[in-house]
Amino acid sequence: MHINQVKTRFAPSPTGVLHLGGARTALLNYLFAKQSNGKFYVRIEDTDKERSSTQNSQSIIESLQWLELTWDEEIVFQSHNAKKHINIAKHLIDAGHAYYCFKQQEENTNGSFQSDKIINPWRDALVHQFPKDKKPTIRLKVPLHGKITLDDLVQGPITIENRHLEDVVLVKSNGDPTYMLSVVCDDHDMNISHIIRGDDHISNTFLQLHIYQAMKWDIPKMAHIPLIHNPDGTKLSKRKGAIDIQEYKNAGYLPLALCNYIAKLGCGFQDREIMSIEEMIQLFRIENINKAAARIDFDKLKYVNACHIKRYPKDKLVHLILEHIDNEMVITHNTEERIHNCYDAVVKRAVLLTDLVQTTKMYLPEFTPMYSDMAKTLLEKSNITLLENATFQLKHIKDFYKPNIENTIKCLAKEHNVKLVSIAMPIRACLTGITQSPCIFEMMQIIGKLDTIKRLEQGIAYARKT
Repeated sequence: MHINQVKTRFAPSPTGVLHLGGARTALLNYLFAKQSNGKFYVRIEDTDKERSSTQNSQSIIESLQWLELTWDEEIVFQSHNAKKHINIAKHLIDAGHAYYCFKQQEENTNGSFQSDKIINPWRDALVHQFPKDKKPTIRLKVPLHGKITLDDLVQGPITIENRHLEDVVLVKSNGDPTYMLSVVCDDHDMNISHIIRGDDHISNTFLQLHIYQAMKWDIPKMAHIPLIHNPDGTKLSKRKGAIDIQEYKNAGYLPLALCNYIAKLGCGFQDREIMSIEEMIQLFRIENINKAAARIDFDKLKYVNACHIKRYPKDKLVHLILEHIDNEMVITHNTEERIHNCYDAVVKRAVLLTDLVQTTKMYLPEFTPMYSDMAKTLLEKSNITLLENATFQLKHIKDFYKPNIENTIKCLAKEHNVKLVSIAMPIRACLTGITQSPCIFEMMQIIGKLDTIKRLEQGIAYARKT
């Protein structure tokens, strides 16, 4: 087999959902393939039947779809190719590169290093020595002497002596092929040209190289990328700190913003900070990936998200806002128009899509303020007479626009010899139910006189009750 076209794959295990580290691996494979006009495949590595689940597979697929990492051709499920993998194992036995093992335990189906290889007594056993009452595993027959080198595109050349490599299990005693065998077989069958994955796979790679060599198959180019660490420097893993990608979606992150951030984790993009997917494809270079692990910075992630919200096409963002609002309140024909009217006011303050939705709701005619504890305290202590006077003055503004609204409230404050904040803060509480919001004068213009007066009167009624 001779590999011409660049073909990469993302091959997650459905023993868990897609987390940030996996998403970055998928993204970098996608960027490299698209940059080279190649193919990007997805393969679900479900050889671990006990821990894999259809639910996790579906969750991974949905997360990739949300991230807009579109794959080529149909998704491959590794378990569907089990018969092929077993046939390869038998071929390895016939060629003297694997053997039947009748040990009681099936230890180490993944690669591990040893100080010195313990020779398995079944390595060179003859058929007549096989016990008839036991089912064997099939193990790779790693050479006892010599060295093997991984020429890694990120880590550089890494050499290990074969005596440190165990004869790993290729097929379990129940007849199921292991990941170690299946991953090599599938990468060969799919003509994968480049394997980009986490550097926690390096120990496996030396054993996989032996399988490639034994089968006389072309070896894909390898790039083992450093893992993502938590802010405290601990490993980001499925068991610690690795948040489901769907949780980032629910928290209000945009898929492009998340891709932008994780692409730059430990990788240079010519000092570009905020990028489109097209720019990421153009600027990505494997040689710019750092060897050291990168620590996630959630404040930086929020900053990147805020930048992308401001750059997002207005019509698409309005559609996203409508989708979220539709789940929480009844939408009328005036809703979309009101969103367009308040768009500039709310977008410049938003960090997360959830912030944007909550702030936008305040401008809608369907919105009913639910007073926060701070807003309640503010209204309870407010000068009701002054608030009623403000409502009266606002009712009689002929042209209900921001300059006139602002001038009216400022004049009222001056007339009563109080600071503007003494009137503005209770008005904000009445309008929004909270004590922080965009400019209230602009808000009153957008929601109109009728909704402004209605909300003020509701706030005054609440203040009177207390």
